[in-house]
Amino acid sequence: MIVAPYVDESLLEVISGVAESISSVQFLSSNPKGDLKLEARKFRDQYSDLSLHVRKTTKFNGRCIITNESTCHHIGDSIKGAGGKVFMISEVEDSENRQALIEQIEESWKQATSVE
Repeated sequence: MIVAPYVDESLLEVISGVAESISSVQFLSSNPKGDLKLEARKFRDQYSDLSLHVRKTTKFNGRCIITNESTCHHIGDSIKGAGGKVFMISEVEDSENRQALIEQIEESWKQATSVE
């Protein structure tokens, strides 16, 4: 799951690099941009074995990535800017904080509005 305030089709380009090795992606965003809905449909057609879902919420302003439902990374800046500028990503190592964050994100996901 990727949580970021602004998500657009450029993030799909980033995901396409690993699409063959993952089974699902979830984007949780407060402000999906551009033609994300259309581009997500095209992405699903191209990577039909990959489950892709986008939801909108105002519960988060920060950025993080959760992998395997148990590993959580905090991201210091825009994901789409990764690699082009100095970029910071840190693993949330404290188990209590990590679990609390994952639970809050999962709850926000359940309450979020689908952008599909």
